[in-house]
Amino acid sequence: MKIMNMQKARADFFSDVYQKNLWGSAQSRSGEGSELGWTSDLVEKLPILLRTHGVRCLLDVPCGDFHWMQAIDLEGVEYIGGDIVPQIVVANQERHGSASRRFIELDIVADALPSADMIFVRDCFIHFDNALVFEALHNIARSSIRYLCMTHDLNAARYPNGQNIELDRAKAGVNFEYRPIHFELPPYSFPPPAAAVKDGDHWAMSGGVKTMAVWDMAAVRATLSAR
Repeated sequence: MKIMNMQKARADFFSDVYQKNLWGSAQSRSGEGSELGWTSDLVEKLPILLRTHGVRCLLDVPCGDFHWMQAIDLEGVEYIGGDIVPQIVVANQERHGSASRRFIELDIVADALPSADMIFVRDCFIHFDNALVFEALHNIARSSIRYLCMTHDLNAARYPNGQNIELDRAKAGVNFEYRPIHFELPPYSFPPPAAAVKDGDHWAMSGGVKTMAVWDMAAVRATLSAR
């Protein structure tokens, strides 16, 4: 019962953000970071990353309103967009669903994940407290997914003394606020990623290097089991 209540609280939190456009973007209800001007690097480089890793099925969680991802060349790739907000899933399926593209209601922390070659987790864990991040990582590790691609912040210059800190004032493990995460540092202590692509030139202005980094799930499982 407690797990279901926590799951509902997370869904209610992100539903409120979506319905009221609390991130405040004029382009996307998923926030500024989902605007086309902020994602041009990924639009160019993500298709190359997918081809390099032989990705035929991509699970994107959370998919948000699919604003920038629709600009990605996903030819030959089955796309599954998952989100905890039911309204997002319904709207995306109506607007963007196709034979090779579907959207499902999905909680990355608690729900069994569908089979895919890669799970893509962008700007999600920055809003989770550390305990909830680990819950999500363990849930991913229970799946048959081969690669994990997630937001990996390499430079703390943007937020001095803020990297990997605990996310305060979290409700059900989530918060409107965020902090950057460098997954090679404690408490995560991941090995270096197998590959990475830069996520936005805009971060360079403040000395930051934000990436989408790829780990083989075998390495992720080994790291989690060693804790």
